[in-house]
Amino acid sequence: MIGVQVRWAEKEKRTSKAFGAEVEESTEALPEPQEDFWEGEGWEWLGKAFFFFVPALVLGAAAVGGFAAYTYNNDANVFLRSADSDDSTARLIVPAPVPSQAPPPMAGQTRDGNP
Repeated sequence: MIGVQVRWAEKEKRTSKAFGAEVEESTEALPEPQEDFWEGEGWEWLGKAFFFFVPALVLGAAAVGGFAAYTYNNDANVFLRSADSDDSTARLIVPAPVPSQAPPPMAGQTRDGNP
């Protein structure tokens, strides 16, 4: 049966020349396309999720970047100052210690709390 179809298809083919190239034309019907796995209403939710994924990713990246910029130097107490010129070197800046804010001792007490 396949051999018969091939012979029939060969009868329907024509060749012609267009712009120096040989073109084969056929009246044979194209085969039906196979059903696509991703096609159908069952996958609509996945398409909508991907539609909103990129804007959500951009907003998330902006939020993380804003948080990182806001908290960049929080609780930092040592800084590195870059060199001002080719002759100078980088400097490490350490702030002076802050004196403790302990209340003054009461009259008649020593440091260890004994009168």
